[in-house]
Amino acid sequence: MKVWFALMGILYALSPSNMAVPVVVDDEPVSEPAIAAFAPMVLFRNRVLVEVSVNGNTPQRCLVDNCWSHTAFDPRTLNPPGEKNDAISYRALSNKHGRGLFSQQETMSIGGIDIDKPRVLGTDATRLLSRNLQLEIHGIIGYSTLKDYIATFDFKSERLCFSPYSDYLIHCLREHEEIFAFPFGLSPMPSHNTHIFTVPIAINGETVAAILDLGFPGGILTSIPPGDLHLTVNFSSKKIDVSLLGFRGRAYKTKARKVRLGSTILRNVDTLCCKPGSNRRLTIIGVDLLKDFNITFDNRNKCVYLIPASSACASTYYLPGVITSR
Repeated sequence: MKVWFALMGILYALSPSNMAVPVVVDDEPVSEPAIAAFAPMVLFRNRVLVEVSVNGNTPQRCLVDNCWSHTAFDPRTLNPPGEKNDAISYRALSNKHGRGLFSQQETMSIGGIDIDKPRVLGTDATRLLSRNLQLEIHGIIGYSTLKDYIATFDFKSERLCFSPYSDYLIHCLREHEEIFAFPFGLSPMPSHNTHIFTVPIAINGETVAAILDLGFPGGILTSIPPGDLHLTVNFSSKKIDVSLLGFRGRAYKTKARKVRLGSTILRNVDTLCCKPGSNRRLTIIGVDLLKDFNITFDNRNKCVYLIPASSACASTYYLPGVITSR
């Protein structure tokens, strides 16, 4: 625990209100940390929402989804609206394709982070999301933005933290192994989807690789036959459309009695099962399960770090989720 309090003090120095000083580790200096910034984060029906301003305009409500390859906006909010009509896949997990206009905007601001000359996508997908959520959504913050920062989703404090990359922070991430984390793993997706993280998860004692998907509001969605995971499913019950998540057909509600994620055990987790044979064997875990953790994405080094939100460590330093296993 003393190690954690030492780490807390180090990370607190990264906040905008404090000036960090260089540290020496094993007689080798580590570069000074960059300043981190926060964006207020709201959960609406287990969707992660933040306010984003483009070109200095009034901030507008946007969804955050790590499985979207490109940050995207309603083209009506962009100036210029687009320069090239490209066929794109809206989500890394979706088999559906559409068309979008890429353009370079002057600025984009998320909380205290100001991004110059962002290249974003103009697409009508935001209108579809708005209809589905019955809430106006103007944009989607995806991998093309998240990859440039160490991004921490602090569900307990309802904030999203963006930390510019620094040797100092990477050192902090890698030095402390008291809790658990998962290295980057490619899911069974096309090779261009290199930003998909998978983590090992045990469902009723059966370990599978699950895609970590903050765009999925539920707990677990799987196309693995229920019997393989000791799940009981009534296929005559009400069906749920999961096509927007890249699954064919419909899914059926059930409960996973026991789910283990690292050292954390969750019970009676809401689970959606697709009918056997309609999809490849695939499992994703979403916000309803992941909101019990603080999550840090380090896309550059292809790692994702998790810490239970109930942990004392998660609530005492400014950048929760800073853990690793090496």
